[in-house]
Amino acid sequence: MGARTRRYGMAQAVPVFDREKLSSMSTKELLGRLERLRRCEDSLELSDMEAHEVERADGILFKDSPAWKRANRELKEILALREHIPTAAERMERRLAQATRARCSGRRRGR
Repeated sequence: MGARTRRYGMAQAVPVFDREKLSSMSTKELLGRLERLRRCEDSLELSDMEAHEVERADGILFKDSPAWKRANRELKEILALREHIPTAAERMERRLAQATRARCSGRRRGR
C-alpha cells in the first residue's frame, strides 16, 4: 500500500496576516480564509502529523493554538463590518418570492 495521504497538514497551513492585510482583502477572500481556518485540525494530539512536521510548518495548523483563536476573532470582526453576501438558499428564496409576486400581480391585471 502506498504512502498515506493526509487530508490536512503543512500544505493546509493558513498564513498569519495582520489586521491591515485582512482589511485590504475582498469579502470573498475573507470568506475563503474563514473556510480554511475552519478546516484546521483541532489539535496536534488529534492529528496524524509528527511534531517535527509542525515545527517546519509556516502558518496556522491547529484550532487550539493562540494564533488560530486570534486570526478567527480578527477575521470575524472584519467580516461583521462588510456587506452581507446571500447564500444560495437565500438567493433561491428571494427568486421564489419575486416569482410569486409576479404571478399574483399578473392575475390582478386580468392576465
